[in-house]
Amino acid sequence: MGAVQYGFHFNGRRCDGCTEPIAAGSAPVCAEACPLRALGFGPIDEVRERFGDRADLPPLPEATVTAPHLAITLPVCAEADPGRVRAEGRVQNGREIV
Repeated sequence: MGAVQYGFHFNGRRCDGCTEPIAAGSAPVCAEACPLRALGFGPIDEVRERFGDRADLPPLPEATVTAPHLAITLPVCAEADPGRVRAEGRVQNGREIV
């Protein structure tokens, strides 16, 4: 289950993983709605072919421990100084934090 989402009437609802749209052959709503197209969805072999097979990024646990079905494109700050990012345990862009 995902994080609680609040609707128009402030009723709480958990993410169900978009089981109905996925069963119908569509992508999850979050991937469809992402304005920057930062989220992708599909069979893991196609996702890894498109985005690479990297799945390690702080603060996520090592991919060798969790074997995630996930592919990550590293942000520029992580590519430039991976040691700092690993030591701090986070990746964030101060300009994006409100």
